[in-house]
Amino acid sequence: MIREECRIHKLKHIKFPINGNVEPDSIAKRLLAVAEQFSTSAIHLDLGVIDNYQQINDLMNCLILFRSFSLGQNAYSFLNKRLFISN
Repeated sequence: MIREECRIHKLKHIKFPINGNVEPDSIAKRLLAVAEQFSTSAIHLDLGVIDNYQQINDLMNCLILFRSFSLGQNAYSFLNKRLFISN
């Protein structure tokens, strides 16, 4: 379904798995690594079993509610970007 949406809108599908014992900053850094592709892509956050889900909740809430996240003193926005979440 997500891949089909990407195909329809002619967007590159970027699967972004999140699982295990991950830190919010490491997720934010990984998101920044693919940020240059955001204008022509859809980000698919694929949530697996997360050991420290309490720490990840804040980051996910920001992404879902505000379509943004912060890393250090900088804020990054996902406004007008396709963002899919699955588990």
